Amino acid sequence: MSDVLLSQIKNQLNFEIIFLTHNEWLHNINLGWNPQSENILWQPQIQAKKISQFSRMVNYRYKLPLKKESVAQLVSLVKKYLPQSNIRYAF
Repeated sequence: MSDVLLSQIKNQLNFEIIFLTHNEWLHNINLGWNPQSENILWQPQIQAKKISQFSRMVNYRYKLPLKKESVAQLVSLVKKYLPQSNIRYAF
């Protein structure tokens, strides 16, 4: 991105880094249109269950150590390659 974007665009970029929360309902829908993607997205061994406060659905999010490491890695890459851009939030 850094090689192809104009400086004025890079200065206006705002990143919102959100690592996936998944659930069984989305899993079943995805199986219908792109089952190969679910091999990456649906990995209960590295995900933890969480009950949604709003829908009461069981969601799966990445376990905390992996999520913290992944967020830190991506934030570091953005700061390295697009230092003039802003990260609004990352979680």
